[in-house]
Amino acid sequence: MPRPGAMEGEILGTVLRRKTATIRYPFQEAVRPERLRGKIEHDIEKCTGCGLCSRDCPATAITMVESTKTKTKKKPEFRFDRCIFCGTCEAVCPKKAITMSTAFEMAAFTLEDEHLVVVSEDPEPSEKAED
Repeated sequence: MPRPGAMEGEILGTVLRRKTATIRYPFQEAVRPERLRGKIEHDIEKCTGCGLCSRDCPATAITMVESTKTKTKKKPEFRFDRCIFCGTCEAVCPKKAITMSTAFEMAAFTLEDEHLVVVSEDPEPSEKAED
C-alpha cells in the first residue's frame, strides 16, 4: 500500500515538468500538417466544366453554374458551409483545376457570408488581346 501523499508528489512533479499541449491560437501561429486539406482553390483557366467534381461530391457542396469560359459553358460553385474537405473533387478532376490549399480559417457568423459560397471568376480579357 502506497504511503499517504506519495501520489500527490508524483502528480505535482509530472504537471510542473510537462509542456502545455495547446497553443494560444490565434496569438500564436498554428502548425499546419503537410497534408492538410483546407480551402478548395479552383483554376478556371484549366477547368473544362465537365462536372465530375459536382457529381462525385459526397456532401453536395459543388454545383455547376453558367460560365462563358469553359467548353461546356458551366463552372463549379463551391459551398464551404457544406464541404467536408474530403478531397474527392481534387482527385476526380481530370485537368487538375481543383486543389486543396492549407488555408483553414473560414469561420463565419452567418450562412449568408460571401466567403462561404465561392464561384471562380471568369478572367477579364487582357488588354493585349483587344489591340
